[in-house]
Amino acid sequence: MRYPHRVRPIWFISPGKPGRGRYREDPVNRLWAEASIDLLSRARACGTKRILGIGSCFEYGPQSGLCEERTSQCRPTTLYGQAKLATAEAYMAAGAAWGRVFVPFGPHEPEARLIPSLIRSLRAGANFDCSHGGQLRDFVYVDDLAQMIAAVLDSEISGVVNLASGEVRSLRSVIEHVAGLLDARHLVRFGAVDATGVDAEPIIAADVRHLRGVTVGVPIIGFEAGAARDLAWWIDRLPGRG
Repeated sequence: MRYPHRVRPIWFISPGKPGRGRYREDPVNRLWAEASIDLLSRARACGTKRILGIGSCFEYGPQSGLCEERTSQCRPTTLYGQAKLATAEAYMAAGAAWGRVFVPFGPHEPEARLIPSLIRSLRAGANFDCSHGGQLRDFVYVDDLAQMIAAVLDSEISGVVNLASGEVRSLRSVIEHVAGLLDARHLVRFGAVDATGVDAEPIIAADVRHLRGVTVGVPIIGFEAGAARDLAWWIDRLPGRG
């Protein structure tokens, strides 16, 4: 059987417990990179014409501004980012497209990530300790991300394309927004912990001009509506007050 299109998520490692972000240095990332490159060869051998690999914003490494696909130098500081970048180079050399996802959020997200852990704490009436929150990030709702992936797949884009909302938000504004939906801003303690590693990077955000060329007219849910949907999904599944 021949498949004219293929979306390849490449790999996903759950942050798990304890220690949010430990997947970033997991040696298994190297094995996933090797397996993903092997899959690329097999897909081409089966006659797959259109291949889109899904990578990560961690491939870019530290930047002073927006990450741009053609001009930003990639200097990943995590094993995860390095493995993703090595895989991206193999995919691009084979003529495949490569999407770099920024900060996705939404239903089914691992509980150790920022928004789920925030909701779980506040829903339980517990304090939420976090960093100062000045770091800038690009959050993209999962349904919007799916629409972007479909649009890129149906286009003729090759090489790298950023998969992001194009809206830069501080972590503080994200946390305050979600906490406000729960009437629990008083439980958030900014500056109670220090951010380290990539979590401390001042900015991880995307230039999305390349993406906009293929997503014109695509319906977008956006951050505020996405956050409300995400919160409702978690409330249906978590114990809490009231």
